[in-house]
Amino acid sequence: MSRALLGVGRVVLVDRLPEGVLGASTGHTFASARIILNRSLPTHRKLFTLAHELAHILLRVEGLDDDDGLEKSCDYLAACLMAPKAAALALVNTYGVSPDRIAEAALQTGTWAALRIGEATGMPVAAVKPGKVRFRGKQFEFASESIIRAVASGRLRVRGLRKVTLYGMGRAAVIAV
Repeated sequence: MSRALLGVGRVVLVDRLPEGVLGASTGHTFASARIILNRSLPTHRKLFTLAHELAHILLRVEGLDDDDGLEKSCDYLAACLMAPKAAALALVNTYGVSPDRIAEAALQTGTWAALRIGEATGMPVAAVKPGKVRFRGKQFEFASESIIRAVASGRLRVRGLRKVTLYGMGRAAVIAV
């Protein structure tokens, strides 16, 4: 990520942004680009928001900022900038398929780590939150969202699926094993 940041005009930390806004970016060239971050964000959130806003700039410079799935694209690109596939695989080789251990090493959340495991390895992973389930890796061909939620809640055991509680988050990931 640092090479990409070299071309960005400036990163600005501010004390306040509108409610719900973690960061923002401006500019249509690297030289004119600015990334604005909320100074009060925890380190893991600041790092991810910085990468997310850099993704906005990269997509904007390439003329790809009109997509309906722009925020999802920026989230995915941010994760890739923070841990390219080789780095994500090295984390898995070092810490195993343990979202919490990988998250701690990468200064990120367990959800980020679980999703990055699936993206880098192709291993089916589902991050389960009350409002949504996000899938990564090869799709769960045999399990619907309702089954994934039941496994994540502990109400159902399914051979080949393992629940992983994401430390301190009150959330779960379901990993195919």
